[in-house]
Amino acid sequence: MAEEALENRVRQDPSLTGMGSTLVALLLNKDRAMIAHLGDSRCYQMRGEKMIFRTKDHSLVGELVQYKTLTEEQARTSPQSNVITRALGATNNHVAEIEYTSYRRGDRFILCSDGVWGIMPQEQLLSRFSSTPNIGALVENLSKEIDNIGFSTDGHHDNHTLAVVDLGENSNIQEKMNTTAKIIIGTLACLLAISLVINIVSLSRGHKATSEEVMAIVQGNQQKGDAQKDEKLKQGNSTDDNQQGISQLQEEINKIKEQLEKKERELSDMRKEREERQKEEQRKVNEQKQDDNQSRQDVVENQVQEEKKEQAEKTDAEKLAESVVSLLEQMKNASSTDSKELNKQKYSLRDQAVLKLTQLKESVLPKTKDRINEVIDIMTNKKQWAGLIVPSKPDSDGKYRSPKKSKEKIDDVIEKVRVIIDDLSK
Repeated sequence: MAEEALENRVRQDPSLTGMGSTLVALLLNKDRAMIAHLGDSRCYQMRGEKMIFRTKDHSLVGELVQYKTLTEEQARTSPQSNVITRALGATNNHVAEIEYTSYRRGDRFILCSDGVWGIMPQEQLLSRFSSTPNIGALVENLSKEIDNIGFSTDGHHDNHTLAVVDLGENSNIQEKMNTTAKIIIGTLACLLAISLVINIVSLSRGHKATSEEVMAIVQGNQQKGDAQKDEKLKQGNSTDDNQQGISQLQEEINKIKEQLEKKERELSDMRKEREERQKEEQRKVNEQKQDDNQSRQDVVENQVQEEKKEQAEKTDAEKLAESVVSLLEQMKNASSTDSKELNKQKYSLRDQAVLKLTQLKESVLPKTKDRINEVIDIMTNKKQWAGLIVPSKPDSDGKYRSPKKSKEKIDDVIEKVRVIIDDLSK
């Protein structure tokens, strides 16, 4: 619903195109807490001085932290920390990530924007969250501290939003390990041990062994040992026989050690190979993200250049239209001691204005071009336009000037040109 409301607002006011927002929300009921978030606004859950839960940032540096490419502190101070991968309105991905957690009496939830958590290292911020029992004092003190830090850096800090909720009771659902879970974990541990034995046997024999084969090997060795023991008892325990048995046993132990060492080396090689594959995959991911960031930056730079170019062209057109107004003002205020000279001046100024309007038509929209054609038609039609009228008698100072009717007609044309200038400035 928030995304729909934002889209409707942008449709109503196109100047808001590109507007977006991060989001973090907390819903509490008796069973548990639900946290929904988009972007890099965060929710912390504190239990005493310990942070037991925190949302993961939907940002470029947030993903690099999850991949362990950056530390939390490196991400906090990175110039790319404002590159958001999920948000309302500003990105294609605006699906909130929803998480659930239990809570206990005395727990504290803190919801804040990056203007709060980005101002200081996380260890310092967590100490602020847990140091003040009164939530009103916490919000006020932390807000003042953020402003002071920002002012000490010439005011270069982001706006900040902070909300704190203290819990007075336990949630009904608690994350405890019940008896069933313990039995399942114990069973899985036994199965894992059996699986390791099977794999070691299968690797040492060069083929896939089953659990029955392992048990058969163990029982066979036991039977063989029992038979040898009985035989030794029948024959007597001579010193030489005992020494020979010990030597054979030692040889068997040494063989088993060699096999185990070999398997350990194989497992170590497999781990190294897996780590190399993971590093290569991470390198490709980082390169792809860098390429994506560069592409976005190129798009933004191209848009800026296009806007500058359009602004420059618009400014030239506005200057040209303003020069037409200046010529018309000169025409309205022209004077001369000779009526023919005045007539010549007015026609010359009219022709210059018409020429500039003709040039202006080449770089405007159709609607504005129609307005320009209207003005040109008025100025070039002698029967229709009285702006060219010259009086038959001079004024008291002996100079000929445009009569009142002529000035009014010129003012009408000036108003039409100013409408054209308004079109160009939009």
